[in-house]
Amino acid sequence: MNAFPIVQVSDYSAYYAEARGFAGLAPLDLTAYYAIGPAFLYAVPFRLFGDGLRVVGLTNLALYVGALILLYAAALRVFDRPTALLTSIVCCLSLSEMYFVNLASTETLATFFIAAIFLAMSGGLRSWKVTLALGALGGLAVYNRSNIFPMGALAFAQVILLRRDWREALAKGAAVQALTIAVTLPLCFFNLRHHDRFTPLIANPQTLWWGNNPKLAGDFHTYTEVPEDFPLGSYERGRLRKEFAPFYLNPDLTLYSPTMNPYDMGALKVRYALGWIRQNPSRYLRLIVARFQLFFFSCTYGEAPYRTAYSRTDPQQPRWTPAHERLIERARLPIRRWYQVLIAGAALGLIVTAWHYGPRRLLTTTLGLPLLIVAYYSTPFLLTIGANRYHIPILCLCWTYLAHGLVVVARALRTTLAPRPLHAPAA
Repeated sequence: MNAFPIVQVSDYSAYYAEARGFAGLAPLDLTAYYAIGPAFLYAVPFRLFGDGLRVVGLTNLALYVGALILLYAAALRVFDRPTALLTSIVCCLSLSEMYFVNLASTETLATFFIAAIFLAMSGGLRSWKVTLALGALGGLAVYNRSNIFPMGALAFAQVILLRRDWREALAKGAAVQALTIAVTLPLCFFNLRHHDRFTPLIANPQTLWWGNNPKLAGDFHTYTEVPEDFPLGSYERGRLRKEFAPFYLNPDLTLYSPTMNPYDMGALKVRYALGWIRQNPSRYLRLIVARFQLFFFSCTYGEAPYRTAYSRTDPQQPRWTPAHERLIERARLPIRRWYQVLIAGAALGLIVTAWHYGPRRLLTTTLGLPLLIVAYYSTPFLLTIGANRYHIPILCLCWTYLAHGLVVVARALRTTLAPRPLHAPAA
């Protein structure tokens, strides 16, 4: 089996390498910038079956099948059987998600957690047993994605929308958040031991700076350096310090990023980002709109990591066969167009659903639950960086509206086109 499969490049290599370390197949080299959830997950089959790409693929396939089962059960509860069945079919036809089955990454595992959260909340959090289960589930999901951490806010929002009961919403929101924190305590101690920070979150607050800085090329994120990334006394350090002085001037002249804790460096870049945002509020709002468009309407198939990180000249990366390279290049654009059809259908399906039931009913019943989870999950990315691959875990929820919109339209057409009974003549 390959020791370093070709698709495990870019940040996927960290999950793959750490999984090998946890499995005892290589020295363990940890980083604070990536979640340990995928590494823990893949380490188990790596230990049992080896660290080949097929092991990653089969593990992800099992997760994705599990996610589809949970999604079907939730859609059946929130909508109806035709919607649940059609949603499952669309998930199998949406190749963006299938592409990530080959990657050691957070995407497929996050899809499983999102489907599980959808199912747990599909009854409206009426019982305390389900409420506490949601908190535990949220805590486990944090091991995979830090943006899941404020689960209490999600629980609070659902209860207040469904029942307008502030006391119940506060109580259940607090309980969910408390249990989420409790479940992440082992992760906090793990990070304290290895990264000197008692936190369940990865060291990624600098994403605010990457997505909001004066060096952006277009509306995509840019890994812009700050003065502290350069040695003391260097020309670049002095030049950037003068250039960035209008929105932030670090008073500590001795800071140098290679010697800093990753969390401290992240906090420093957040201060740069906040200073730039305060100085450029209208630009920041335009970036949020641009990230929304990129996040939801841009397809990921074939882009990351194949086109963005694969190098034919890198000796660490085993070669793809010419036939496989031609296949992904030829399939990329047709699959992109197919994705655009699906996501446009999801947007139209949401509009049809809101029109059929009314916006008020949509937002005050579990019919709006997929929309609520999508908003909760995507907001941190829209405010920081909105790389399109981050949308993979919530696509399954988008497809519920695509499916239900089709079901509503089909029922309306059937009613309209049904033959009318003939009335017998009056005696």
